[in-house]
Amino acid sequence: MITAPPDSDLALLRAKAIEEMKAHTRQYVLRQLSWIKHKLIPLCIQTNRPIYILDATDPTKWSENVLRPALEVSRAFASGNVLPEVESVFARAPELLRAERETSMPSEWRHWKCDICADKKTEEPYVLVGGEKEWQGHLKSRSHKSRERGRRKRAAFEEWKARHAEQMKVNTHGVKDKQALEEGQH
Repeated sequence: MITAPPDSDLALLRAKAIEEMKAHTRQYVLRQLSWIKHKLIPLCIQTNRPIYILDATDPTKWSENVLRPALEVSRAFASGNVLPEVESVFARAPELLRAERETSMPSEWRHWKCDICADKKTEEPYVLVGGEKEWQGHLKSRSHKSRERGRRKRAAFEEWKARHAEQMKVNTHGVKDKQALEEGQH
């Protein structure tokens, strides 16, 4: 027989679920903002296409700050008219729409392979699709530099082990020869 948990447990589970949902929503928003900053804004700037920001922070001003400006831009676009200035829709737009970094035009993209950042299990090289700017960005990235350091440390350790093994071999032979000499003298 299946029984429902007590109401106090349900309230606790509900509160926990709501908190997890809020956390996941915040994480999703951060990923979206990162994509917008690093991909969309630079591409729109390079191709001279406007991006409009709508201020949806105050739900009581939804019609004034979101609906009306969105309809104005949409109607101008659909009818082929000149689009309104980005600043006329949201005054802080230029400040928020600065590109975080430059990106290459899609026509300049190619496949780059990084053997340093290869998959640990399959040893397939990491493949980056982009232009020279994205490749240089990858080479300067924290993860690439970290893997590069790790590779250098492993190589230095292997070199040390080989030298150490050679020294042990020499020392072992040296000790044996010394013992043989001492035995021969007695």
